[in-house]
This record gives sequence, C-alpha cells and structure tokens, in this order.
Amino acid sequence: MKVYCLCFILVFAGVAYSQTGPQFGPPSAAGRVIADPPTGGVVSPTFSEDELEIIFESLGTIWRAQRESTSVPFENPAPIPELNAADFSEERPFLTPDGLGLYFMRSKGGFFASRKLYYAHRWSPSLSFLTPKEVGIEGVERFNGALGSVSADELTAFLEIVQPDSSSTLPNQTDIALATRSDVSEKFGMWKFLPEISTDNYERGPSIYRDDRNLYFSAVGVGVPGFIYWSVREDKHSPFSPPALVQGINSGGVVNRDPFIAFPGSRLYYVRNNELVFSNRILTATYKIGEGQGLSGRRVRVPIIMNTPEPDAILFDVPVFFNPNLLTLERVIPAPSLGEESVEITLLSQGRYRILYQSQNPLLGDGSDEKVFDLECLINSGTPPSQIAIASGGTFRLNRITVSPPAESGRVVVEQGPNYPPASIIKIR
Repeated sequence: MKVYCLCFILVFAGVAYSQTGPQFGPPSAAGRVIADPPTGGVVSPTFSEDELEIIFESLGTIWRAQRESTSVPFENPAPIPELNAADFSEERPFLTPDGLGLYFMRSKGGFFASRKLYYAHRWSPSLSFLTPKEVGIEGVERFNGALGSVSADELTAFLEIVQPDSSSTLPNQTDIALATRSDVSEKFGMWKFLPEISTDNYERGPSIYRDDRNLYFSAVGVGVPGFIYWSVREDKHSPFSPPALVQGINSGGVVNRDPFIAFPGSRLYYVRNNELVFSNRILTATYKIGEGQGLSGRRVRVPIIMNTPEPDAILFDVPVFFNPNLLTLERVIPAPSLGEESVEITLLSQGRYRILYQSQNPLLGDGSDEKVFDLECLINSGTPPSQIAIASGGTFRLNRITVSPPAESGRVVVEQGPNYPPASIIKIR
C-alpha cells in the first residue's frame, strides 16, 4: 500500500484548483449516521430523498437500514437478500430519486475484475426489489471500473475507470467517466472520460446531484490523502467547470471519500476516516421584496427577489404578511427562466402566508439580483391611494436552510384612478 504525505496543498499534478466550492460546516456533532455499522465499513452510501433510508456496500455485499427521522441515526442495518448473489460481489449501489430503482455493480474477484452494471426495481420502498437485470456497460469486452452515480433521468451513469496505459506513478489510477443511453429500456453504451476534471490523481466516487449539473467526487494522490471536490456545468450538454475544493470539510489530517449530496443540496454525507458522517450546508443568500404599482380594484404583481452566489438555488421558502383589508393574494407566478416544479401556498393566519416554491431550473447564482417569482395580488376595491407594505412573515429559507429575512418591506403603490369593481379572486387552499 502506498503511503501519501498528509500535507494540505491546492495544486494537483500541475492543475490549480482555484475556484471556490460550496461551503459546509464541520461534521455534525450529533453522532454516527449509522449507530451500528457493519465491521466491514461503509462504501458508497446512497439515500432516499427524505434521507430516511440508506443503502450502501460493505465488503462486496449491499446493505440497507431505515430511520424515523433525520435527527436520529440509522439502526440495525442488514444485507438485502434479493440483491446479493453467493458467487458475486455486489458493489457501489446508487438509489434513484424516487427511491424505487437501484443501480449497482457485480463482479467476480478483486479490483481488476470485469464488472457489469445492474438495475433492480421495487414497487414501493416497503417492498423487496425484483430480480436485477444487466444494463451495461456496452462497447467494451471487460469493464474495469466502478459505478459512482446515475443522473435523475437515468440516462447517464457516472463512473470511475482505471486509465488505460496510465503514466501515473500511482498504482491504480482512476479517472471519472460517463456512459449514456437514449432510453431507459436500453443498456448504457461505451464510456468516455471527462477530461475537464481528470488529473494525475485518483478521482473517485463521482456523485451527481439530481439536477444533473452539480458533481461531487473525492481525489487521492501525492499529498492528497482524500479531499472532496465539486464541479458544476450549465446543463447536461455542457462541460464541467474546473474542480473546486469543497469548503469546510477538508484538511490534511483526514481522509474523505464517497460523497453523497442530499436533496436539495442542504446536507453532504461522506466517509471521513472510515466513518460515515454528514455536514450541513452554509449558504450565502439574501431575499428582497420588490415594489408594485396598480389601481384600486385591479391586480398588481410584487416581485420576490434573491441575491446569491450559490449554483443550486431551487427551493424557496417565503413567508409574507400584508394587510388583508388592502390586498388579497391570488397566485404565485414563477420567473419564466426558472420554471415550475411545484408551488404550495399555505394560509397561516389572516394576511400571513407561507409560499414554498420549487423551480425546475436554478438561479444563475452570479451574485446579482434575480427574480424568483411574482406575488399577484388584488388591490381591494375602495383602497385609497397610499403605500402598502408587504412584510416578512417569518423564517425565510433557501434549499431548506435558514437565511436572513429581507432587510426592508416591499411596497404596493396604489395609483389614483377610478374605483374599479373587484376582480375575480382565486381561492387559496
């Protein structure tokens, strides 16, 4: 076994990593993620979207455990009998976002063994998996690598591959590659390297976030004991950015590996010195309530604005309050560039609402003001010309993480004009 120096450096084999990655806090002090992990350790942990189920590998066997809340550890992990064959090693599981599909590798013997990618389906998280079927990798006689993760649409597999004819001084250099298919009924085709994030170090455990843009992975090399990196791309057809060191969790005295970023990017699970831990995300973001103008008896739109450098802002939790005698909230209109995954409007009390909006696309995250959505309100008939404040109504969150509330209230400027009759009102449930 090769022993690497544990000094902390940021220049890897001539490639400088200067971009700043996402910020996380230290490993949680809440204790173990798994109360009683198997003696063989934890490899390639993957979680359900609610983080109440974990599936992982331990010594060539796939295990599973559940819990009632994210505030308590998983207990009593056990092998999944329908997935583990007596004459194979089952490795590197990855759970689909809906929790119903599992991808994993099967091999016979050792690091250099030929491996095949399998998929198993279940009809419910409470039911057993059906018989696994082989889904690749096609186009190569012997696939010498391992699964990292699969995109949310299940059309791209992110892999770690032993570099053919590598000139590296490392014994078993691995690089990140991907294999694609055009439909889930097909097998994954021949893999190809991602040159923009490949260096002379090991790049291992590529974990793609469900947006198919944000990629986390670990790197091991001379002077690099095990650091976790991040890279992002504009869309799934674009190249990834140069890798950046994830902030807050890497240091020269620890070995980090096997990252898994939980939805919606608020928590990072990873193996630290052979123990599964997690760190909570630290976000930089500011909400603003904009200004609208309208006539009494007519509708007005008031923008909710965000300023953030984060590349994955998609879940917006916005509590607002205004005088119900003056304004009636009718609907939320997402910014066209963001799209709409879901919008929930909850009436908490008279004039006080909580709006939970999940976008299809993230904000640009370039540090400029960006509109998230418009509050379309009815200026109640008979409201006199004035300025009506729309205020913060509670705790503002981004990606389930608390951020600072707006520094100022928004305004609706009621213009002088005829006293129009009330427009139709959409009932909010």
